Amino acid sequence: MAEALLTLRLMFPDASTEALQAVLQVSGSDVHAATEYLLSDEGGQPSPTAEGGEEAQENSGGEAEAEGDGGEGSEEEEEAEEEEEEPLPAKRLKTVEPSPEANFVGKKANLVLFDSRMLKKTYLELLNLPLSKLVHTSVTMWSDDVTETEAALGMLDAGMLDAGRAGWWVQYFPIAEIDHVWRLLVSAHLTSKLFGKVVHVTATSFRTDSGGDFEVRLLVSDVDEVTDLKRIGAGLLSVAPSSTARDFIFFLRVPLKPGQRESKTRLEEKSIFKLSKERRKEAEKVPGRPFQFTDPDRLIYRLYKVEPSTPTKWVLVEGQ
Repeated sequence: MAEALLTLRLMFPDASTEALQAVLQVSGSDVHAATEYLLSDEGGQPSPTAEGGEEAQENSGGEAEAEGDGGEGSEEEEEAEEEEEEPLPAKRLKTVEPSPEANFVGKKANLVLFDSRMLKKTYLELLNLPLSKLVHTSVTMWSDDVTETEAALGMLDAGMLDAGRAGWWVQYFPIAEIDHVWRLLVSAHLTSKLFGKVVHVTATSFRTDSGGDFEVRLLVSDVDEVTDLKRIGAGLLSVAPSSTARDFIFFLRVPLKPGQRESKTRLEEKSIFKLSKERRKEAEKVPGRPFQFTDPDRLIYRLYKVEPSTPTKWVLVEGQ
C-alpha cells in the first residue's frame, strides 16, 4: 500500500495521510478506484498538484536525489548559473544526441521525440535536461510502458484522433519558467504516472529570453473514460499553478502536427471539454458519508462539455 499511498499524497497533498489510507483500504489499494472517489463530489477532491512531483523525486531513491533535484544540481546547471546573464548565443544552443548504451544498463528508458528525432533517455537524463539551452522547439515524451517507436508515433496519428475518442488537454506557461515546469512534468509523468501516455511541449523557441508562452499537451486516449479524462486534466491544471492566472483548461481533438501550436484566442471555440478548478459551496456538502472531506472551501475539479448549439456554452458533465 506504501506506493499507492505515495501516489495519492502527490496528487492530493491537502488530504491527511489517515484519510488517504482509509480510502485505499476500502478501495482494496486500487489507486485508480481511490482517485475516482477523491475526484468525485462525494470525495470532496483535495487539490492534486504535479508540483508534488518534486516530492516524488525525493522519494524515488538516493540516486535521483543526488543527481536530480536534491539541491546540488547537475554540473551543467551549476556552470549555467555562473555565466553572465546574457542571452545564450544561438551557436551555443545544443542538439540532443543519442545516449551511450551503457547509460541504459539496469535502468528504464523512455522514448522522447526531439522535433522529428526519436531517442531513448533515462529519467535522470530527462530530469537534468534544461530545455532553455536546446535548439529544439518541440519535445514529446512517452511513458515507460511505450517501448516501440511505431506504437509511439501511432498514438499521434491523425486517424486515431479524428476517430473522436482521443484528444489533448492544453495548458500554457511563461517561457521564463520552461526549465522549472519541465522538471515538474518529467517527475510527475515518469515517477507518479499522473499524465497518461504522452506529454508534448512546444514553443517558437525554448530560450528564456524569447518571451511569450510555451504550450503543454497531455494525451487522453479515450474521452469516454471520464475518470481518466478528469484525472489527467487535473494533473496538468495543477502544474505550477502560480505560473498561470487561469483556473481552467480546455480539451481539443485536433491531431498533433509538426510545429503546431494552438492559438490561445481560438482555443475555447475549438474545444469540446473544459476542466475548471473551483471551491465547493456550502450547499454542496453531503454530510455523513464515510471518509468525506467536508471542508466547503476545499478545491474541487468540475468537468464541463460544450453545448453543440452554442460553442462557448458549457454544461456540467453528469456522473461526477
